[in-house]
Amino acid sequence: MKPSMNLARWLALFTATLLLPPVAVCSDGGEPKTKAGPKPLVRKDVKFTTAGKEIAVWQYVPGEGNGPWPGMVLLHGIEGLDPEVLQKDFEARLLYDQLGSRIAQLGYVVHLVHYCNCTPFNKNEAKKVEEALLKHIHVKDGRKPDPTIEDCYPLWMATSREGVKFLRQCKDANGKPMVDGARVGVVGLSMGGFIATSMVVEYPDLKVTVLANIFGGVPEQHQKKVRDANPKMVLPPLLVMGGETDKIVPEEFQRELFLLWRQNKSPAEAHFYGGVGHAFLDETLIPRDAKTIPLAAKQKALTMAMDEALPTAMRYFGRYLQPQPAPKK
Repeated sequence: MKPSMNLARWLALFTATLLLPPVAVCSDGGEPKTKAGPKPLVRKDVKFTTAGKEIAVWQYVPGEGNGPWPGMVLLHGIEGLDPEVLQKDFEARLLYDQLGSRIAQLGYVVHLVHYCNCTPFNKNEAKKVEEALLKHIHVKDGRKPDPTIEDCYPLWMATSREGVKFLRQCKDANGKPMVDGARVGVVGLSMGGFIATSMVVEYPDLKVTVLANIFGGVPEQHQKKVRDANPKMVLPPLLVMGGETDKIVPEEFQRELFLLWRQNKSPAEAHFYGGVGHAFLDETLIPRDAKTIPLAAKQKALTMAMDEALPTAMRYFGRYLQPQPAPKK
């Protein structure tokens, strides 16, 4: 099955829902509405302005307990290029709501930052940029990307940086800080993984506490910046996840990223899942000319994500973002 725009978009969305299990999506502010079992939370649509552009943010806040809580910025995948997917597509919104809600219920303030709002495209423009991005991922000979990507990538990084700052500045209804600014993580999914990793390399003064790159990579120019730094860069602990048969973002990208961090003497942990591709999908279960993902492939991917990736990811985040128990005497 060859990589395609529709498949890449679907996989990015599927990755979001795979990482964490389904939960009740809560109303916009007010008294949280949840089913029995999950902890309550408050979900709101908020926004910030940067470089004259309004940037949408989906906010998820624990509905019980007192802050300030650790914070988490989520950076979406390639589907966010299309302005209508995140804002109007019910499935996309539901998948990201599940992801943000579940993390918030574990004691985090979560912001899904729509970083592509800084470069608003119409549907046709988004399609062309998506094609160029998928094509350029596989180019490793130093050639420059499509001019639109070359222009937009720094803006996406800068907007994501402002998203981290915005998270740190958030206050509750009483004017008290909601987020502990010293405990802020960033999770990038697929294309968002590239943006997140480039951001921490380009803006080390941002002092992100921990970084997760899920099925993404980092461009060559930022690899070079890390390798050439003297003294060595201070980089946040990194969690990497990749699939060994990934044809959209090949697994070598995640391995290079892990080695880059370790050669810099920075903490890193990597998990490579054998026999699966992007978003944990086993492509042997997908017919070559399939236009939709068969249920058997979805179920296998879901099991791997829930039983293996989820506990691993939350353990790693908690190690750096949640208070650790005092050692026994």
